[in-house]
Amino acid sequence: MRFVTLIFAALAAGPLAALAAPAPADNAASEKSCPSGDKINCGGCNGTSCQIGFNNYPCDEGSCTAQSGGGDGKDCWDNNYGGTRHVVCPGKA
Repeated sequence: MRFVTLIFAALAAGPLAALAAPAPADNAASEKSCPSGDKINCGGCNGTSCQIGFNNYPCDEGSCTAQSGGGDGKDCWDNNYGGTRHVVCPGKA
């Protein structure tokens, strides 16, 4: 019976420990700066696509390949013109 009580206490304390974890010291340094203008979501070139968050999106404009002037890690973004996704990549298409 005591074992069950200890298990319930541990399960109840677990989420509280996660909430008490400190935030990063400098949130501004961890943010990825987006080029100025009307860019909505910033990302980086990942192979031939633009990685925004954890998702890869094909380039609607430009290219992410190194041969075209893009390349892994270069900035790409989503302009979101008209409410539909419009991914702009740095290289020439």
